[in-house]
Amino acid sequence: VLISPRHSPPRHIWLATTHWAIVLYSTHFFFFTQFHHRDPGIVGLLTSDQIPPTRQVFYGMISDGIHTNPAALRIAHRAHPKGLVLVTDAIAGMGLAPGRHTLGQQVVEMDGLNSYIAGTKILSGSTARMDACVRHFREATGCSAETALEAASLHPAQLLGIEGRKGTLDYDSDADFLLLDDSLNVRATYIAGQQVWRHNVFVL
Repeated sequence: VLISPRHSPPRHIWLATTHWAIVLYSTHFFFFTQFHHRDPGIVGLLTSDQIPPTRQVFYGMISDGIHTNPAALRIAHRAHPKGLVLVTDAIAGMGLAPGRHTLGQQVVEMDGLNSYIAGTKILSGSTARMDACVRHFREATGCSAETALEAASLHPAQLLGIEGRKGTLDYDSDADFLLLDDSLNVRATYIAGQQVWRHNVFVL
């Protein structure tokens, strides 16, 4: 059973982890409560000794340089690196020009990587691409390139139980992969072994 609480109170997540879930995924980690030394809340869950060994805990981190402070990324990563799943929180406005746009029934204002509900400073998702999140995560935590890439590939696949086909380059896995340069910029994209995009100056 996979339970994915969204913006849930800590007590509900503790209950789900220790009683019901085989796999737990905490959406938008750090959103609901802050860490306190007498009540560690969701953050304390990552280092708890009360989670049965048959349970797996994963948690999503928006590593766009806006939603989550670099120190918070480092704390979460060092507490439970194998469960960290990078997410973009990207909205449909990603790639649109700066200014106001209507997305569904909401008017948002795009300003670089920032996306606000128009007329406010309330964040309305993100416009960061996953490759940018991976680069920021590596820079913020000081982790290896391999660790950063696993947080965007292997860990999500493990969360969904599809790591036999996705998230690795093992034999018989789906041949969906990227080619990156040393700075982790995407240079080519392959789906089912076929190149579907490449940077215009990229030469293999």
